[in-house]
Parts: sequence; C-alpha cells; structure tokens
Amino acid sequence: MIQVLANALVPIFVGLLFGYGAGLFRVVDNKDVKSLVSFLMTFALPSSLFVVIALTPRPLLWEQAKAAVVLAIVFLVFFVATYYASRNLGKDTAANSAVLALTLGFPNHAGVGIPLLLAV
Repeated sequence: MIQVLANALVPIFVGLLFGYGAGLFRVVDNKDVKSLVSFLMTFALPSSLFVVIALTPRPLLWEQAKAAVVLAIVFLVFFVATYYASRNLGKDTAANSAVLALTLGFPNHAGVGIPLLLAV
C-alpha cells in the first residue's frame, strides 16, 4: 500500500519542487510560464497518457472497466444534479451553472484520486 501511494504521490511533489526551484533560480520567469503550460497541456500530457495506455496490458485495462463505469455514472449524476439545482434554485445563468456543475461534478482527481482509490 505504501509503495502504491509513493508511486502516485512522489512524482507530483518532485514536479512541484522542480517548478519551485526553476522559479527560485530564475530558470523560468512569469512570461515563459504561459507557453510552458500550454505546451505541457496540449502536447506533453496527452502524449504521455497515450503511451501509458498503449503500453498497459489489455487485461489490466479491462479489470478497471467496472470502476471507470461507476465513476462516470457518479460524476454525471452530480453534474446534472448540480446544474439543475443551480439553474432552478440558484437562478444562475446557464454559463455560471455549467461552471459550478463542472467544478463540483468532475473533480480534478486524476493524478492522485484514482491511484488512491485502487489502493483502497
């Protein structure tokens, strides 16, 4: 269990430390951060995810299908419930309701939440 958590959390904290160090030693300044983040989110992260999924054995992917379906259903239910509650009870605009529903319905847990869920 400790190894699974370490494999999930250590890369995140090492990346944060490298980013902090790069800013501290002025390797990256504020004007370059936008282009760096854009490159990472547009090219590097999708490429990395594709490689990991392509190299994962198919039986291992099928073992995770049940958990993926349950997560998808739960996220969609929370999204729809939050959207309609915000529109009808809060009388928000469609845009504000959508942002609220996305924030509450689809949490950003991909980096940490799924490895922790699998460990539990």
